[in-house]
Amino acid sequence: PIHTGPNRPYVQSEFSTPVLTQHDERFDAIQALVQARAAMKVERRYGEADATRDTLQQDFNVVCDDRIREWSMGGSFGHRNDLKRAQDTAIQSRNYSRSQFSDDLQLAGQHISID
Repeated sequence: PIHTGPNRPYVQSEFSTPVLTQHDERFDAIQALVQARAAMKVERRYGEADATRDTLQQDFNVVCDDRIREWSMGGSFGHRNDLKRAQDTAIQSRNYSRSQFSDDLQLAGQHISID
């Protein structure tokens, strides 16, 4: 059966360097860790999923892209997806500061200060 949707299995990116075959023992180890990480995320065990992500990065130089459900040795997912990942990272890492012109909030008679 063809799996679609947000819980479909992760697959190796065609841009992975090198592309591993299913006969390579590293492929089996990586695939098992990637699928275990996906299960942890579904079960909301985010700390363990993050630790598994770090193990994949450190031990195998593997990056997972949760948006496209692929993993890549070397971290490339093709030019278009790499640009999208860079943009997403830039947006997430913005460090906003409060403007001197920002007003404190008033909610249902409660004074809320933003500091």
